[in-house]
Amino acid sequence: MATIIAELTDEVHVSNKTFVVIDKEVFMAEETTAGAEEPWGRLAAEGEWFAPSGNGCLVTTELSDQVVDVRFELWDGPPFSPSEAWAKDWKGELFLFSGKVCLTDWVEHFPPRLVFDLGSRETVWNIHAYMRRLREPLRGDQQSTSYDLESYLIRFWPQS
Repeated sequence: MATIIAELTDEVHVSNKTFVVIDKEVFMAEETTAGAEEPWGRLAAEGEWFAPSGNGCLVTTELSDQVVDVRFELWDGPPFSPSEAWAKDWKGELFLFSGKVCLTDWVEHFPPRLVFDLGSRETVWNIHAYMRRLREPLRGDQQSTSYDLESYLIRFWPQS
């Protein structure tokens, strides 16, 4: 049975229905990333809400101008299904150069607040991502940034 090793919850401001889960070193363009693959070799196909590419994932939200919570989890093997109901999920794999991921808005490229360290460089990770809608926006939400509209869970575990 798989065990959770680490977890971290962060938030990201979404200004154009899109945010990015990206390798921190690639985002910060540090010199150590000279051999790293560019993160956006492919963009999301129509209808695809979670689009991985080397060193990052482009996540398309249902609503714009919101702050969403994203929970990262690191497991030692394939995790069990979460107990809560989720509206969408995606399974696949992702290569990360530094093994340290962070969040940023796709358009504004806000600097990351927190970094989630997976503990292994230049690794292909299994990943299972989930999304759920928490509530409908309120009438006043259209004039300013909304909170608690959507929530995301992204689970990583090493390939066997």
